[in-house]
Amino acid sequence: MSGRFVLNQGFTDKSFDAFRTLEYNITILLREDGFSYLLSQKADGKLVGLADYNIESRMMAHAGIKAGNLLKAFAAFVMNHPWLGKPFSNPRVLVSNRLVTLIPAPLFDSNLKELYLEFNVPRPAGFMVTADYLADIEAWNIYAFHEEWSRQIPLLIPDAKIRHAASAFIQSGILFCRLHRLSEAIIIQPGTEWFEIAYFARNSLVFYNTFHYQTREDFVYYVLFALEQLNLNPEIIPVWLTGDVEEGSPLHTILTRYIRHVSFPARPDNLTWTYEFNDIPGHFFYSLIYSQLCEL
Repeated sequence: MSGRFVLNQGFTDKSFDAFRTLEYNITILLREDGFSYLLSQKADGKLVGLADYNIESRMMAHAGIKAGNLLKAFAAFVMNHPWLGKPFSNPRVLVSNRLVTLIPAPLFDSNLKELYLEFNVPRPAGFMVTADYLADIEAWNIYAFHEEWSRQIPLLIPDAKIRHAASAFIQSGILFCRLHRLSEAIIIQPGTEWFEIAYFARNSLVFYNTFHYQTREDFVYYVLFALEQLNLNPEIIPVWLTGDVEEGSPLHTILTRYIRHVSFPARPDNLTWTYEFNDIPGHFFYSLIYSQLCEL
């Protein structure tokens, strides 16, 4: 089965020069159902381009992450794109899946990565295990992704650093709390079939997990379950909802029924962006945008 990507939304500033890509940074987020990318100027960090693509068949997406078909579709897309496969200043590829676990740095042994991960989540055949060091929380994010990606992605995106999207989500959460001087916060980022949730307190990560859901009732059940396990009062704790979720959407509406303080984070004030970004809600592409200010 083959698949192709369909543009959901995207734009590139007129100032972007496709013949001088080394003057730009690019961050690509590879999901199970598509991918996004963000362009910024190397000189001043200004955000100048964004695109979000969904894979045409959701069935292909879920089968593809096991068989490598998603990578084949992405490779075909890059090879036919006029500039996406050109050299950039700081190319990063974030891989998004639920195959993650966190280990405090003092307990980490690089020879035991597979053991750490498989203690918490099953590793599919053909998947390799690696880890990102998260300096802000002095921990390692251990994760798995298709081993063919490690060979093909550097060829498709020259000199790309591969990191896990959870690393960006966690580092971005720390930064968000610091910028807004929050003593504690819950940040939730829903996907199409699973969501990330993290609890931050005193500029540190206390809790991170992912949950599969099919209905909005599933979604709010797991959120409330996490709050209960953390002994957090839904009448008090501030909850921030990020990602591709609209105000007044089913997920947002049901969350506000049970949690008093639900908000959407805005883009960081210390970033600048071209005017097209003003047409996109500030909490969309949260991890991509905040990751521009994080060390990954």
